Amino acid sequence: MPEFALVKADLAAPRGLRRLVAPFGRWLGRLFGIVPQPPNPALPSLEHQVEDLRAELMSLTPLVAQVSKLRSDVAQFDFLTVELRQVRGEIHRLGQALNRLQGQVQPDGAPGRDRPTLAQRLAVLEEHVESLLARAEAWGADPGRRRPRAA
Repeated sequence: MPEFALVKADLAAPRGLRRLVAPFGRWLGRLFGIVPQPPNPALPSLEHQVEDLRAELMSLTPLVAQVSKLRSDVAQFDFLTVELRQVRGEIHRLGQALNRLQGQVQPDGAPGRDRPTLAQRLAVLEEHVESLLARAEAWGADPGRRRPRAA
């Protein structure tokens, strides 16, 4: 674990001959009452840490904005999903109503079998108009003249 603390503080463990001499020097210092000053570790200053934290915050700010936008998009998606379900239900109900109306309008057989077609009805009306025109000519040249009443 001490190695981790040294690596975290950007310090390296003593190597080589210093590795053997350093503990002996500390023991001699304790023996004679001399406490050697530890070397000043290269720990980051408070200002440097504040700058690092500000840089981190600046890199997180766009992410926070993106998360906020995604949350609003999810809320809108949920709202549109509910609306879509309602519209689908309305379309289903309208389809059922249309099927009921088609069933009421069309008889059991195929459409148009029981009723005369439009062309047939038009032919009958043309014959009726021709007969009316023939009667009008029989009464005289003035078709607007009244027919005498039968007694």
